[in-house]
Amino acid sequence: MLTPRRILVVASTFPASPTDATPRFVRDLVEAMHREDPSRSFAVLAPHVGTETVTYQRHEHFEEFRFGYVWPRGLQRLTKRGIMPAIAAQPWMLGVVPFLFLGEYLAMRRLVRTWKPDVIHAQWFTPQGVVAAMVARATGVPWVLTTHASDVSIWNKLPFFGGGIVRALLPFAQRITAVSTGTLARARGFFDVNEWAMIEPKVRIIPMGAPAIVASAENATGNTVESHTSANRGATRSLLFIGRLAEKKGIPVLLDALSRLDASVRLVIAGTGPEEDALRAQVARLGLTERVEFAGFVTGAAKDALIAAADVVVVPSIVTPSGDAEGLPVVVLEALAAGRLCVATDASGAGDVITDGENGFLVPARDSEALASRLKIVLALDATARERVAARARESMVALQWPLIARRHLEFLFTDLPAPSA
Repeated sequence: MLTPRRILVVASTFPASPTDATPRFVRDLVEAMHREDPSRSFAVLAPHVGTETVTYQRHEHFEEFRFGYVWPRGLQRLTKRGIMPAIAAQPWMLGVVPFLFLGEYLAMRRLVRTWKPDVIHAQWFTPQGVVAAMVARATGVPWVLTTHASDVSIWNKLPFFGGGIVRALLPFAQRITAVSTGTLARARGFFDVNEWAMIEPKVRIIPMGAPAIVASAENATGNTVESHTSANRGATRSLLFIGRLAEKKGIPVLLDALSRLDASVRLVIAGTGPEEDALRAQVARLGLTERVEFAGFVTGAAKDALIAAADVVVVPSIVTPSGDAEGLPVVVLEALAAGRLCVATDASGAGDVITDGENGFLVPARDSEALASRLKIVLALDATARERVAARARESMVALQWPLIARRHLEFLFTDLPAPSA
C-alpha cells in the first residue's frame, strides 16, 4: 500500500492569475490540501493559455508547471474556459485537441522523470485521465481521478471506440471521486452491472468545497450589505446569476422566466463568455433592458457583495444537445454558505446539496414557466420563512467547508493506495 507524499495534480482548466475569470476550484482544492497536510508536496500541470501564462511559478502551497501544445502561442485557447465550449464557439478548435493530448503526455512524462511524483491526480477524465492512464502504464506511477460534469460522457460522441476507451482506462485508476451524483451516473453508464461492481469500491462522491460560512446577511460592521449595481438601485427584489455565460448555464431560460415576473424584479448577470451577445439580444427582444444588468466578471469581495445583496441566487443549468453539463456549480455552495435563498435546476447537480423547500429550491431544467412560478413563491416568502431557509442553508454547508473537503480528498485519494495495476 502507498500513501503518497508528492502529488502531481493535472488539470486542463486552471486560473492564470488571481484576477483570471477561469474557475479556481482546482487551485482551491490544492491549497486546502496543503494547508491540511503541509508535509506533502504538490505540483500542478496545466496547459498554457495564450500568452497569459509562464512555464513555471512557485506558489506558497504548490509548484505550477505549464506546457505548450500548439504554436503560435496565441492559438493555445482551447482550455481557458473548457474544451467543449471552445469547440462549440470555434469548431476548427477540434483539430487542436490531438495536440493537447500529445503536449500533455510529453509534459507529464517529463515531470514524472524530473519532479518524481508518487501519484498523478487527474482532474477531468478528458484529457487528463486518458493521458494519466497512459503515463501510469509507461512509468508505473499510480493515478487517481476526479471526474467533473461531462468529462467522461463526452466519449459517447465518438462512435465505435469512444465507450471502449472509457471501459479500457477508467478501471485502472486506483481511486475515483465524482463531484456529484449526476457526474458519477454519467461515468457509470459506460459499464454493465458486473463491470461496475468491480469499480464501485474505489469510488466516492466528494464535491468541491464551500467557502467560509457567513453567519448572516450583514457585513463585519453589522450593516446590511447593499448592491452598488445600477440594476439594483431602488429595486425591492433582486435575482443574481453568477457564472460563465455559456450554453449549459441555461441563462436564456432565466431571462424568459424574468419576463414572466413583476417589473419590480431585477436581475444581475455576473460573468463573461461566448453567449454574452446572444443574451444581450434576448434581453432587448424581451424588453428587459431596464431590468437586467451585465456586471461582467466578479471575484473576491465584489462577488461576495453581490451574493449578500441578492434576494435569490438562481442557477438555471441545462444539459446541452451536445451533452455538455454541470457537475455541481461552486456558486450553489457559495450561495448556501452565505445564507442566500437559492433556486437551481435539477440539471445543475444541486440536488446533492439542496433539499427542495428546506435549504433551497429545485425546479425542472429548461422550464421557464416552472422557474418563474417558483421564483414568485420564493420572492414572496416572509422574513421568518426566509431566515429559516437561510439558516438551514448555512447549516448544510458545515460539512462542505474546504478544510473538511480537503481532508476527505487526502484520506480517500492519497492514503493506502493499492499497487498500480499492470
